[in-house]
Amino acid sequence: MKKSIGGADQEVIAGWVIEAIVSHPSIFVIVIISPTQLRNTDIGVAKLFNNLLTKRCKVEFRAAFLDPENKGKNPSETAFGRLSEISMLYIMGNKTAHKNLQGFTVFLNQQAIIDTIKNDPQTHPIPRWRF
Repeated sequence: MKKSIGGADQEVIAGWVIEAIVSHPSIFVIVIISPTQLRNTDIGVAKLFNNLLTKRCKVEFRAAFLDPENKGKNPSETAFGRLSEISMLYIMGNKTAHKNLQGFTVFLNQQAIIDTIKNDPQTHPIPRWRF
């Protein structure tokens, strides 16, 4: 399925994942998504999934679904989980999104992090190799 999706598809899937995350009560107070927006995203994802399963990836989907090794499993769940991961990576590859993800680093106490890594013989001695 990975080969059958492009940037626009990945944006649809990533938007759907983000909307699902934002619907969590602890995050919902930060970002509000209207019921209409959620419904429209669901419709777009349903169209994409139907298209992938019944047209673009029909042969692969049928083979995975009928594969005895997948008995009791849902191969479409696995495939769409992977597509969600790939789509989020695509979105995070955007320069603006990537920059925003790194914004917190200006507030890090870098010296404390460096000190944590340094050798402290009392708590975490670095082994000495003998040759």
